[in-house]
Amino acid sequence: MMKSGMMCTAMAALFFAGGAGAEMKTKELSWVLPAPATHVYAVEVVSLESKGGVEKQVRSVTRGRIETRKTDTGYLQEWRDSMISHEYTGYDDEQKKMLGDMFKAAENLPVKVALTKDGAYESVLNVAEWTALFKAAMDKVFSDVQAAALAKIPADRRAEAKAQMEKQTSGLMAVMASPAYMQKQLEKIPFAYSFFNGGGLDPEQAYELEDSTANPFGGEPFPIKLHIEISLDEQDPGFVYALYKTRLDQDKGRPALAAAIKQIVGKDAAGVDAEIEKLLKEFEISTEVNLRISLKTGVVHWMEYAGTKQFPGSVEVTTTEMTLEDAAK
Repeated sequence: MMKSGMMCTAMAALFFAGGAGAEMKTKELSWVLPAPATHVYAVEVVSLESKGGVEKQVRSVTRGRIETRKTDTGYLQEWRDSMISHEYTGYDDEQKKMLGDMFKAAENLPVKVALTKDGAYESVLNVAEWTALFKAAMDKVFSDVQAAALAKIPADRRAEAKAQMEKQTSGLMAVMASPAYMQKQLEKIPFAYSFFNGGGLDPEQAYELEDSTANPFGGEPFPIKLHIEISLDEQDPGFVYALYKTRLDQDKGRPALAAAIKQIVGKDAAGVDAEIEKLLKEFEISTEVNLRISLKTGVVHWMEYAGTKQFPGSVEVTTTEMTLEDAAK
């Protein structure tokens, strides 16, 4: 019987974000596109995981630098972090070291983002670099975990145990170290940051839409429900608040989600159908993004991104908050 912990780990590997907004012709409130410039943000990322009543948390504080310049086809952004610090709660020393090694490996690699001429998110350009870096880091993590576990097993049973461990982790690694999965991880904040560039919405109307987000496993796209709205800042009419929410459609998305889980944990795993049915009886995969944007410059002065994955006995919430520090020309 497949253990619930492995299934929950598989669920954690699934990521839903993005999805292109449909074109809307309405009474619009628009603002200029941000000029090519460098913007610096105070950034705080908090990842909270709760399974079986046990909580773990990682809090990261960085200084985020976004450099934007024009290209022949639109814009190029480079996202870089500096002055990075991490705090861990609920992790033992070995786990802290593994997380620290992974964070350190990523410190000097920027995320390069292409935007269209209209300032809309288009793609992450250096996914291959990030995929190679992440794969190397994950290989080391799994190798260290495996070695520690095997050391506790009698010598005559280690070969069999090693084969079982490798079989369990192979599907997860195939997903987490894939370009499609890495693309999803890298694009979530840049996509949200640029989503409202230029405006084009009625501040007196909320929009409820149905859309889909790409399936990193190559199957049917995951159907999502969107909620989009903007409102003028009552305290400062020079700013607008923008809200963007996505939620995986629980009914339409269940088959695609079940197929994705099977691909990770193995279609022939004992009890997999029963475990999936149990996990997908009630779940939530959603994002909520709030932004404060200058009408004069189009620059995001504050943004908060919250992503939630909740299944029976398991919940993960990751929040990223960005506050503008500097807007050097």
